[in-house]
Amino acid sequence: MPPPTRAQLLATVDRFFDAYKVFTMDAILAVRSPTCIHHTGPKSHGDMHLNNTQFVEFMGPMLGVFRNFKLFVADEKETMVDVEKRKVFLHLQCHAETDAGPYENDYHWILTMNETGDLIDDIIEWVDSAYLNDFIARQESSKKQSAEATTS
Repeated sequence: MPPPTRAQLLATVDRFFDAYKVFTMDAILAVRSPTCIHHTGPKSHGDMHLNNTQFVEFMGPMLGVFRNFKLFVADEKETMVDVEKRKVFLHLQCHAETDAGPYENDYHWILTMNETGDLIDDIIEWVDSAYLNDFIARQESSKKQSAEATTS
């Protein structure tokens, strides 16, 4: 079987973005292979390696935190495709609305597709952990203020 083409790999990436536009677990899982592993870094943020079940447990609660989630390529010139290895490297940015204010973060993702190029087998995600830690603190503060307002 010949390896998938660059166009096929990028079509899978487009489906990946479409899944994040829908922002449901079913949509996101539909573009991942059954054996997909999602790695996160840097290690200082909690070096995780999640299979699909673990990813659902991790990501599921976050679906309600983010509204109007948009994930997009920061700069097309930085996208790299290695057809032989079935990998696509992306510099991404996202924007979402939350109760704690806007969420806007930077990511570097390496997506490895399956042998046919139509599903993602492996995801390596690097996140701006300083921004994420700040957001988590804002989110906790927002929850605390909401709880105090309802008990007053």
